[in-house]
Amino acid sequence: MLTIGQLAKHVGVTVKAVRHYHRLGLLPEPDRDSSGYRRYDARAVMELTRIRVLRDAGVPLRDIPELIRADAEALAAAAAQIQQDLDAQIEVLRHRKEQVRLLTAGESLYLAADVVALLDQLRDLGIPESTVELERDGWVLWSAVAPDEVADWARMKRKNLTDPRVLSDYREWVDAAMWDPADPRLDELAARLAAKFDVTQIDYSSLESRSQSTQALIIDRFSRTAPGLARLAELFTAYLRARVIDELF
Repeated sequence: MLTIGQLAKHVGVTVKAVRHYHRLGLLPEPDRDSSGYRRYDARAVMELTRIRVLRDAGVPLRDIPELIRADAEALAAAAAQIQQDLDAQIEVLRHRKEQVRLLTAGESLYLAADVVALLDQLRDLGIPESTVELERDGWVLWSAVAPDEVADWARMKRKNLTDPRVLSDYREWVDAAMWDPADPRLDELAARLAAKFDVTQIDYSSLESRSQSTQALIIDRFSRTAPGLARLAELFTAYLRARVIDELF
């Protein structure tokens, strides 16, 4: 027979917890022996162990009495459900752990892998980091409003940049970043780039669904550090939309 201290230590709980379970009626409290101590038998060890396992699994104390008194079939079903719940919690924790790991992985935390690959490609091509940062900020905003399309657009842009002619156009775009927004060359450049763009790669309904406020948000990000680029983006979008409409109608 065990004292309350021996019982608690053997099962892996505190004496305070055992007394708490007594008060809740989860664990029967034995009578005192002739020396005035409460002594616990093997049944108490088994019941307290079941309580501890269920409590550690996250089962609320109010639900434990029903489970420890359930028949074998009901207990098996409950145990299976608890395991499923724990598996779901484990998956959540794995995701959180991965998010914490990505804190040190830079852009991977908030951008899709295809976009990160695009930014790395731009760096490998010698595009100035200031321009890469503008691209990054634009993709972050774009990802927030069109998360299902960002990867496809990034892959398309990566593929296009392997074409020397497209890369040359992109470098022109970069050079125009610091032009004055009123520079007439911007209109000419936007029209020329839009005319060469493959509009068959564009989902028109998706393009039209973009809210003006979102486009304005992205262009505003450009205007603060690259005013020419903000105006160029505005003009290019307008010319591109006009081309898509012509193709469809």
